Amino acid sequence: MHDAHLYAILPAADGQPAAVTTHSVVYQAAVDGAADVLNTWLGNPNEQNLLELMHERLDRTPGSAREPFAMPSCCACSSAFAPTIRHRLLAL
Repeated sequence: MHDAHLYAILPAADGQPAAVTTHSVVYQAAVDGAADVLNTWLGNPNEQNLLELMHERLDRTPGSAREPFAMPSCCACSSAFAPTIRHRLLAL
């Protein structure tokens, strides 16, 4: 088992528990941000395009905090998407 404190945690959502990711804790902001964007979009998917929402969030992110969203570490963002969708689907 991984030492959970060394890895980014996907936040609990929709009654599902938090989950340890495979990404270093330094990417916690990216995982949180990606989960936040996806949860916002899942709340009203017809309101805005998912990629536009992600870019808007990135545009509001201070320069020093953008690094986790850059390639190749953007996989920390991407890997938060599938588990966040899973949380939502399990809650249905």
